[in-house]
Amino acid sequence: CGKGSEVFLHASNGHGMWDSVLYNTLRRGDRVLVVGSKFFGEQWARSVTGCELVPELFPDSWTSSVDIAAFKARLQEDTRREIRAVLAVQACTLTGVHNDIAALGTALVDVEHDALLLVDAV
Repeated sequence: CGKGSEVFLHASNGHGMWDSVLYNTLRRGDRVLVVGSKFFGEQWARSVTGCELVPELFPDSWTSSVDIAAFKARLQEDTRREIRAVLAVQACTLTGVHNDIAALGTALVDVEHDALLLVDAV
């Protein structure tokens, strides 16, 4: 932004911001890997579907962080690179579970996957 730039105000809760991010970074029909912490993953899957994207819920737990080895293995299975984005939560305020976002990013780099990593870092 610079002097004379227009300002766009977006009034919403966190879910509304996610919708805005999804609409502005992805295209209708894109596959999204949702790495939530149960409740948030399920909520994001609904948002993804509402944005006409295709959600894939990654197996997760109410009590432990994402299994990085399993996450990396799932990325390696995506040989056609159909997963266009990964949605992840850093710290689940409902359960207290913390995910290692750096490790998720490293997994994407290690397998040379080009999916966009989108993180809820509240």
